[in-house]
Amino acid sequence: MTKCEVYVDETSDKYEGQYEVEDNILIVEIFNYNGMGLNSVTIGSDVTYRNIMILDFSNKRYMYSNLFYNCGLLYGLVQSEKYKTDFFFETSNHEAIEHFSSDMRFTEIKAYNAALCHCFKNAALEISFKEDEMNYKINRKPEAKIIPLGINNLEKIEINTSATWTHKNDYYSVNIDTENYARLYLVEPVNYQELIAYINELDVMIGSYTFVQIHSYETYVKVVDGVEFKLIHRHLSEDKRIKRPNHKPLKVEFEKYIEDVYKKINYRNTNSRNEFILLDFKRPTSLEDQYTFYFRFIDLYMGKRLREENKNNSNYARLSEFVDKYISYFKEGEDFTDIDTFKNELNSLRNHFVHEGYYFQDNRFEVTGRKREFLYYKDMDYSWLYSIVKTFKYCSYLILYKEILDYDIDENELKYILK
Repeated sequence: MTKCEVYVDETSDKYEGQYEVEDNILIVEIFNYNGMGLNSVTIGSDVTYRNIMILDFSNKRYMYSNLFYNCGLLYGLVQSEKYKTDFFFETSNHEAIEHFSSDMRFTEIKAYNAALCHCFKNAALEISFKEDEMNYKINRKPEAKIIPLGINNLEKIEINTSATWTHKNDYYSVNIDTENYARLYLVEPVNYQELIAYINELDVMIGSYTFVQIHSYETYVKVVDGVEFKLIHRHLSEDKRIKRPNHKPLKVEFEKYIEDVYKKINYRNTNSRNEFILLDFKRPTSLEDQYTFYFRFIDLYMGKRLREENKNNSNYARLSEFVDKYISYFKEGEDFTDIDTFKNELNSLRNHFVHEGYYFQDNRFEVTGRKREFLYYKDMDYSWLYSIVKTFKYCSYLILYKEILDYDIDENELKYILK
C-alpha cells in the first residue's frame, strides 16, 4: 500500500494513512481514527458512507469519494480503520482538489469506449501508402462531429478522436496511439448519483450498434467550475483494444444511429430500460430464462402497438399478433397447418414458466386455449424449445432495428452475429 494523507467528512482534521487501488476498488487504511460508531457494517444493516479525500503528494495522485464504507477495524500499537469504495474521483492537479465535495455538480461526461474505434474513422491519424513507403500524418486538432439532441437533459454529443506518438532510441522505435471518444454535454448539471446512468446508457447504445458489449475503459467528468476529474467505477472495462467486429447488420452511419436511438429510446428512464431490456449487457443463460426474456420484450412491444391501434390487448392477442407477423421465421420452410394450436402452446408455456416455474411434472405442461380452457397435455421437447428461443431472439432484434428504429438491416448478418 502507498502512504498518503487522509481527510474524513470534509473536515480540516488530517490523518496519516495508506491506500491501494485494485480492480477499480479503492481501499484506504486510516491510522488513529475512530469512526466505527457510525460506520460498522453487519449483514442486513444499512451502510453509512463516509466522505474521504486521499492526498498522495509523492505520486501526484489525489482521490475523493463520498461512498466509502467501513470494511475493517484493526487494533495494535496504532489503531486503524479500513474503508473501501468502487466509485471515486481522481486528479493529478493539486489546485483542483479544492473542488472535491459531495455537492459537486457535473456538466460534461467524456467516455473512452474501445468499441468506438470501430464506429467511425479516426480523423487524427492519416495513413497513406505508396509502392515503397507508408506515410503517417498526425493531426493534433481533428474536427469534432456534433450530434444535436436537446432531449432527456442531453444538449448534444460530440464524437472526436486523438492520436499521440512517443519515440525511443533517437526515433528508431516510434509508437503511435489513437483513441476515439464521445463527450456528452448536459443541459442541467447532475450530481454524482446520476453519473453512472448516463455512462451506462452511452455504453449500451454503442454496444447496440457494434454488438460488442463492453463498458468504457476511461471516463472523465467536468464540474460546473470547469475542472475535470477522472471517474473510476465498478463498471469500467479492462479492454482498451478489441478486434474489429466481423459482421455489421446495421447499414447506417454511427452519428445517425446515435441521434435516432437517443431520441427514440430513453434508456435512463426505468420503464424504458425495462421495455428495451434487449439492449442491456446481461443475458439469461438457460433456455427457460431466454424464453421468458424474449417473450417479455415481444409482449411489451405488441401490447404498445395494439393499444395504438385500439385493438384487443389481451395476453393471447399480443402473442397472436406476433405469430401472425413472423410465422415464416418459425422453422423456416415448414408448413403450419394449425397456427392456433401453435399459439396456444407458446402462450401456455409462457404461463407455466411465469406462474409455476421451470419444473415439469411427468415432463409435460398443460395447454389451454385463449380463454384458459384446458385442451391437452404436451410433452416437453427441448429441441423444440431451443428452436423457439432462437426465433424469439432473432425476431426481437428484427422488431428493435426494423420496426422501432426503422432501419434496413442485413438479416443474414444479424442471424450470424446472434448465434
